Amino acid sequence: MESAPNYSAEHEGYVGVSTLETDVLWKQEYGLAAPGAELGADTNRRGMRRWMASASWCGYS
Repeated sequence: MESAPNYSAEHEGYVGVSTLETDVLWKQEYGLAAPGAELGADTNRRGMRRWMASASWCGYS
């Protein structure tokens, strides 16, 4: 069985925060110029790829 992810203190700050809220925080923190909708779509796309890559352990691949 695979062990639970090791979340750093930085990641813990995003637990329970929506993708949209995270994108707003990143725009402010990192000075990103991309529109919110573009950031959200990219964040969701990357998250889905990560989920699909890790889902094999639970029979979803």
